[in-house]
Amino acid sequence: MVRPARPDDAAVIASLLGELGYPTSAEAVGRRLEALGSDDVVLLADEGAGMIALHRIPRLAEGSPLVRVTALVVRADGRRTGVAGSLMAAADEMARGWGCTLMEISCGRRPERAAAHRFYSAAGFADTAERSVRYWKSLD
Repeated sequence: MVRPARPDDAAVIASLLGELGYPTSAEAVGRRLEALGSDDVVLLADEGAGMIALHRIPRLAEGSPLVRVTALVVRADGRRTGVAGSLMAAADEMARGWGCTLMEISCGRRPERAAAHRFYSAAGFADTAERSVRYWKSLD
């Protein structure tokens, strides 16, 4: 079962984010959940087995919005059980409901992310390295 996250899920989400390599507190996650707008959603699978964060972004030039996945993680003991696929299917449905025609996700090129790369390819995502370049600028 996949459902929208609630404020009382903050501790579970903090634990999942820690498994993804982004340690944080339940209090910080609670504040982040409260700050989400109508174009943002966090979906939780199987009472904490995994989560995905989605953000709808309008695109002026193309006309249709896109969905950006900013976090996807499955608890270590739930991997390779279909949880990620369920989360991605729910994300696809939500994106279509939002009128989006494109979904994007990024993933580090570190060796420990190889399984994620295989999952994203199997889920229909294409590596756009040949098509585009992504730049980051820190505002700290």
